[in-house]
Amino acid sequence: MKQRDIRMDLLRILASFLVVVIHTCSGLFPIDAVGTELFWASDLFNSCSRIAVPLFVMLSGAFLLDPARPFQTRAFFKANVLHIAASYLFWASLYAILDMRVHANGFSPFKTVIIFISTVLSGFGHLWFMPLLLGLYLLVPLLRKICESRQLTVYYILLSVVFCFTANPIGKLPLVGETASKIFSGFGMQFVLGYTGYFVAGYALRCFDISKKQRIVLYGAGILSAFVTVGGTFWLEIRSGEINSVLCNNLFLNIFLQACAVFVFFRYLRGGKRIRLSERTRRAITKWSSLTFGVYLTHPIMSRLASHLPSINVSPFILIPVTTVLVYFALITDFRANCSSA
Repeated sequence: MKQRDIRMDLLRILASFLVVVIHTCSGLFPIDAVGTELFWASDLFNSCSRIAVPLFVMLSGAFLLDPARPFQTRAFFKANVLHIAASYLFWASLYAILDMRVHANGFSPFKTVIIFISTVLSGFGHLWFMPLLLGLYLLVPLLRKICESRQLTVYYILLSVVFCFTANPIGKLPLVGETASKIFSGFGMQFVLGYTGYFVAGYALRCFDISKKQRIVLYGAGILSAFVTVGGTFWLEIRSGEINSVLCNNLFLNIFLQACAVFVFFRYLRGGKRIRLSERTRRAITKWSSLTFGVYLTHPIMSRLASHLPSINVSPFILIPVTTVLVYFALITDFRANCSSA
């Protein structure tokens, strides 16, 4: 029997941790002014964590789009699509109720119901990822046909790189951005826009052979892109005197290259050779990986609880990562306890 790919489990764990980093920075430590120590720390950790959602999307594509894996459309829709839809409705309803308990004071019953339905359908905060995932799942039968051909797969990714990941940042440039956006949008390439590029790239980067020279080039591009993301964000904000996260857009080329570089790095851990771990360690990592989706869904609740803790006069460069680790492992511990008692 083929052994589970522990590298992908480790990557999923990293992605879930980076999600908590992002919301720790924005939720618990919002930037009050440009140039403060909090600004530098929060911006740094937030900018370095933007690959979190792209990695989740790539991991989904890595397995769902693999033609070598058995696939039945009816069973897939019943097991995966309906599961995501049901999970979304449950968690969106729960968060809508929690939010309304805080903000919906003095509304009539009719308006309260309208606000509740609107909040559920539009998504609550971090739950925007679930309708996105649902949309990608609906495309799986089509995209699997593309992934049956290596040439078509590469062609699809190239189209996505040009018309999405490159076109988006060009469209933000002064003077030429508006004209460039009109030119790119004129091609009507909606099928390769959005997160489908990540979805297909996840399959390609996991299943296609990548030479050592190609990996070095990709790592270099990823490191350079990380500097562009962090340094460019600092420069734009200091220059304007206000918060500017344009370079943290998940659909920009710099984030795409970072995500691809990290994905390939994990795939080729130990040169792609089998990672020798004890059975106990392997089971622990597999279990941890299985809890990551629950961490994604529930971490704002734990973050809200953490926000009521007394403030500590410690550098945010220390406080942000420490708080993130505490929130993350509190969630993992809670989930493990619930799973063990179930």
